[in-house]
Amino acid sequence: MTNLRLLLVVVLAVMIPTGAFAAAPTLTASSPFPSEIETGVPAVFHVKYTSLSGDPATDIRMMISVSGQPDKPVLPTSPQGTDPAQGIDYTFTYTPPDVGDYKYHFVAKSAADQSTQWPSPDGEFSVYSILRNYITLAIGVALSLLALPFLVYIIARSVNKQGNPATAARFGLLIGVLFSYAWFAWLFHSIYTPMTLALAAVGAVAMLIAIFTRR
Repeated sequence: MTNLRLLLVVVLAVMIPTGAFAAAPTLTASSPFPSEIETGVPAVFHVKYTSLSGDPATDIRMMISVSGQPDKPVLPTSPQGTDPAQGIDYTFTYTPPDVGDYKYHFVAKSAADQSTQWPSPDGEFSVYSILRNYITLAIGVALSLLALPFLVYIIARSVNKQGNPATAARFGLLIGVLFSYAWFAWLFHSIYTPMTLALAAVGAVAMLIAIFTRR
């Protein structure tokens, strides 16, 4: 029995320094992560690495994937902090090259050979292009203020041939202006603030007033 106890003591003495009982590190967000990013604009992710056993990170990285492509590793800048037990902040900067829906997670490995992956399931952010949105807006507005009013005018005149042509034209422009604003709001509702959308709505109303008060 004495020999068995001595053996257990020796095994524990060997395992504890090697990190066999070291807790796995944890990763948390130091600040909120972006959910939408513009193409070509760097996005910053702040992550805190914590090891209750005080083991520093030997490897930590951000893994990003899009459209089923292999994960792309992103390495952090210089860490902020010196005590893993209190938490060390790492900063990851990523500039998305193209629009799409991206997924990401962080992986870390401690000096005690303990590893972790976070978050689970993967986090997500979407990437948009302001230039592409404005080109799409320009095409939509052109169709709304040219082709759509003409189509509405033709339909209104065919339904009521005795009606006032000016009224039919104004009604067509009304539909065009409303559709233009709806198109703008749909493209930019997640990019611009509600105040900007409200100002655009005021502009649309002003345009409608000008249309219907013109003689």
